[in-house]
Amino acid sequence: MDFYQEKIAIEVDSSSAFVTGEYFFRNNTDSRKIVRFFYPFPVDTNHSFPDIIVLDFPYEKDTNGIHFSMLMKPGKENSFKIKYRQQLSKRFFRYITTTTRKWRKPINSAEFFIMARKDFNLRINYSITKKELSNGRLCYYIIKKRFYPDKDLIIEW
Repeated sequence: MDFYQEKIAIEVDSSSAFVTGEYFFRNNTDSRKIVRFFYPFPVDTNHSFPDIIVLDFPYEKDTNGIHFSMLMKPGKENSFKIKYRQQLSKRFFRYITTTTRKWRKPINSAEFFIMARKDFNLRINYSITKKELSNGRLCYYIIKKRFYPDKDLIIEW
């Protein structure tokens, strides 16, 4: 199995973060596989367990994430989308990227789109590819190739 691409949109407001993610995989074998995934959330004193989770697969909650399974056809590409909202106690959000290392190789492409009110003055620990103002909101784009992160994405405002 190859995890080769992710597209992430994060919208922050004064007390929560809303994440929409799409993750792309390829089954490089000649047999069908049922792949069990663990999708982690940062759960700590600042990040509560998500109060909204939208996923097109049945899932089971765990302490700091969810488990679900997906059928992967032989030699085919597949993806899943997830949406979730986390309530925050501070103006700080962490999106977990370091789990990419569990695949033991970089993913080809990672795209992050971060939105916030223009008065939030975001500080982001990844280098910004592009920043623009759209409909009164600041939009930050981060595009990474051969992405193999050693730190999670941190957003503060």
